[in-house]
Amino acid sequence: EEGRLVSTQEPEPGDEVVLRTGGPVMTVLGSDDDQPRELFCVWFDEHRRRCQGTFRSELLKIVE
Repeated sequence: EEGRLVSTQEPEPGDEVVLRTGGPVMTVLGSDDDQPRELFCVWFDEHRRRCQGTFRSELLKIVE
């Protein structure tokens, strides 16, 4: 596809990902059927609190 950031693959549920700009390792839980490029992720902060957020797939890279 034209104009996409190069990535080896689209993150899928269960994948560990990080933002391309850095940050904590997050786990992809899934996406909304209406917005498949918007991925719902969870992670734990330094106090072991559960955090969550939704990120566009092109902002994420899979942790190898």
